[in-house]
Amino acid sequence: MGSGEKGHDEVYKEFQKQYGDTEFVGYKKLKAKGKVLGIIKNELSVTSAMKGDNVEIIVDQTPFYAESGGQVGDVGFITGPHKLHVTVNDTTKYVGDSTIHTGFCIDREN
Repeated sequence: MGSGEKGHDEVYKEFQKQYGDTEFVGYKKLKAKGKVLGIIKNELSVTSAMKGDNVEIIVDQTPFYAESGGQVGDVGFITGPHKLHVTVNDTTKYVGDSTIHTGFCIDREN
């Protein structure tokens, strides 16, 4: 494990320590309104992202099923009140039941 990976691990651990697990609501609904708890870009915690950024998003609740037992993680979109949204291309679990949504920022057309 390189030093960059170790630093990345620490970011995840800090979010887990501060906020706890992500609540999985996907058995009951396909959409959920959640609160963004963290944005990780270039292995660092950031407060915002811009079009074209590759990011990892941690929210308080999610309908996205995380990769587990050989099953591929869900894909989809995370949208917010602003024009920008995240196209999620992978969903994984890390540190307890923290769900990490990996994707990239694009402009929403509407």
